[in-house]
Amino acid sequence: MYTFGTSFMTIAPIFQKVPRYVFAIISEAILIPVAIVGATRFYTTFVDILSLIGYWSSAYAAIVFVEHFVFRGGRYDLYDIDDWDQPRRLPFGIAAILAFLCAFGIVIPCMSQAFYQGPIAKAGTGDIGVYAGASMAILVYSVLRTIEKQLMSKLFT
Repeated sequence: MYTFGTSFMTIAPIFQKVPRYVFAIISEAILIPVAIVGATRFYTTFVDILSLIGYWSSAYAAIVFVEHFVFRGGRYDLYDIDDWDQPRRLPFGIAAILAFLCAFGIVIPCMSQAFYQGPIAKAGTGDIGVYAGASMAILVYSVLRTIEKQLMSKLFT
């Protein structure tokens, strides 16, 4: 509940004006139906939720690793920690968003879950969604971030 609210508060300044208890109510409205379903089918619901988290986090981690190791050379001194709330000094983020969406575009046909089995997974590969999503995120982010950096340097110099 707490992280749901704080996550939204960091997305955009407008969410900082919403009281935290509103986010707690929203997260509970999501959590209660999931808990009701989970009470009768706990293991299946648990595995389904963990799988979705795995798909999401593998694509996210791939993007973060590419940014850190490819574009920043693994150097922490290239991060200006005072820029976090100054959008003009941050990357546009379009490369990351598009890479994440493309990753999920390949995850869905590659996933094999109790609630859905994609065509690639049905073909006999099994659940390769995590690997396919991470690979797609790496490829797309590498290309788009290069373009994004070039555009940013042209716009802000």
